[in-house]
Amino acid sequence: MIQKCNALIEPFENFWRLNPALLYGLSMLLGISLYLAKAPILILALILIFFAKKRAIAAFLIVIASYFYISINSPSSIEIGKRGVEQFSISSVSLKSSHFGKQWIYKGIIKNIPVSISVHFKHNSTRPPADRAYFLEGSFKEVRPRHYVYVLEKNTPWKEIPNTFSFAEWRYYLKYKAQKIIHNKIKNEESALFLSGIATGEFDDRMMSFHFSRFGLQHIMSISGFHFAILSAILHAILQCILSRKNASLAMILFLTGYFIFLGFAPSILRAYVMIMIVFIGSFLNKGTRAMNSLGVALMAVLLIDPLLIDHIGFQFSFVVTLSILFFYSEINYFLQNLTTQRFLSDIAEMHSLAQHGFIIFTSLRQALSLTVAVNLAAFPLMLFHFEQFPYLSILYNLFFPFMVSFSMLLLILSLAFPFVPFIDSLNSYFTKFLLDFAYNLPQTIDYKFHYKSLSFEFMVLYFTFLFFVGVVLTFRKEKAAEIRRDFAYL
Repeated sequence: MIQKCNALIEPFENFWRLNPALLYGLSMLLGISLYLAKAPILILALILIFFAKKRAIAAFLIVIASYFYISINSPSSIEIGKRGVEQFSISSVSLKSSHFGKQWIYKGIIKNIPVSISVHFKHNSTRPPADRAYFLEGSFKEVRPRHYVYVLEKNTPWKEIPNTFSFAEWRYYLKYKAQKIIHNKIKNEESALFLSGIATGEFDDRMMSFHFSRFGLQHIMSISGFHFAILSAILHAILQCILSRKNASLAMILFLTGYFIFLGFAPSILRAYVMIMIVFIGSFLNKGTRAMNSLGVALMAVLLIDPLLIDHIGFQFSFVVTLSILFFYSEINYFLQNLTTQRFLSDIAEMHSLAQHGFIIFTSLRQALSLTVAVNLAAFPLMLFHFEQFPYLSILYNLFFPFMVSFSMLLLILSLAFPFVPFIDSLNSYFTKFLLDFAYNLPQTIDYKFHYKSLSFEFMVLYFTFLFFVGVVLTFRKEKAAEIRRDFAYL
């Protein structure tokens, strides 16, 4: 019996030993969730922390500290509907279209609570600049649980606070200029809207949002790990051709930091930025990094900045899907690879040119399928929980659409880097229009969806706890197998 218990605990003890940052990040998440959700089922997740053994005490202390941290910074202290004067620190400003016309949307912080404020857009009139903080008179309104807007009293001025500063105005101006440059280069309007949204993270085309949601492609319209990974891969490959590895890593650190400030502090952006920065900082310092630890550091950073983001759908999808990819992608890809005939490099070299290209395409499709399955192990239940439906075509579209988007991003980077080569813009305009036609031109009669309306919070906790348990065990088995192969290499 004791041996069986040790066999069960050993994978977790080993996993937490190698990934302490993820342990502490999940401990913070659990402490905050226990306070906000007040669901006893969350105590189940404490068992996984107990398996950390030597680090369990530190993890439990972080759970307790996080519980009290969110209790101090929770929205329970605000009074909904009560009029007052509050200090508003701005984090972003954007112009959005709605049923009521165009509106300026200011996002920021009041009393440590993230809020948004809407100001009606008027031609030939100035708006309050977003480069400072203000005293505003108004009241809180809860639009959904723990999501707030601040409703301004009519005809009350924005009283600026001296000696305050925000990047929001500068960020809006640069994004506006970037969008203008892309629209001038890309002649097709739909292509220009999509590419400027990809570059700046600002999508304001409701029709595009509708069609992308039909096929489960909403993640394409938010700057996330996918975009940072593609951008980093392209730029790092170019920089390594002209700089040493260390200098290329330093250049990437500086560039990505500037791009991160330019984009803003959305949870998916912050998570992607922290993870990729850890990789390049490790490369610059000649230190190895583990993706799980990078994810843990990103998780702690996001929760320290704004613990209420755990309610944000983008936060949930970003972290849970990333963890699912790290756990299951290689395992699924290995499983699918074993279903087909194994090919050595020497066998591929002897193939006919056409067969080689076919093998490359087949391998790419297998890897895309593996990634899609790994993503949907987490995304499928989350979509049912939040939206009560899952589009079947999402599985098909995610096999090829992200790859095509990455090619559009490559063309856009080349266009900006080599503005004197005009055919790149024409090619990108045509290719991106061809890409968007896949989302725009399919009849809605084929939009078959899986519907399910009764996924409970308790089920989600049980499901993701089980998924995490399986992921840890599979990771442990993979690392043990790698150790055995290394041992045999010396025989």
